[in-house]
Amino acid sequence: PVQIALVRLECAGLIRADQNHRYITYELSFQEGRDYNEYMLGLYHLSFHLAFKKGVDIYYRNLLEKRLDQLDREPDVSNYLEAENDFHRIIAQSTNNRELLNAFDLITQKGFVMNMTYRDEEMVADFIQNHQPLNRRLIDAILGNDLPALEQASEQHNDFMMRNVCNWITEEPF
Repeated sequence: PVQIALVRLECAGLIRADQNHRYITYELSFQEGRDYNEYMLGLYHLSFHLAFKKGVDIYYRNLLEKRLDQLDREPDVSNYLEAENDFHRIIAQSTNNRELLNAFDLITQKGFVMNMTYRDEEMVADFIQNHQPLNRRLIDAILGNDLPALEQASEQHNDFMMRNVCNWITEEPF
């Protein structure tokens, strides 16, 4: 069972074997972290547009509103990021596109290897404060069937996420 678990962790990209066949935590380089973030943002963008095109039923509307309300009240950044990822996963689920959801889950697993350290409390507070309105605008545009608003909110969301993740990786402004 231990060997199976180690192989699964290695396949997920969470650990890797070194030259002596010992397992060590895999850390992403700046470029790998940036690439990972671009993959996630591409999946977000695709899920926004598929949800918009298909329409979001009442079940998923309620889930999204509930998650947004929880995000508004979440003070801890690591909990916020997990809940925010769940918010985006709910959007992907609402499309009923199995391939999109599988890709989302696979890329999300890889994302946990990104070593984000939150040394600057002010940067974290700023991220949360500025990110939540973008999530609300995305949902309002999807549910309100407003394609121009969706395009604008999606572009701003992706730009915001890319800048902040690059800042976290390098601890310098992007």
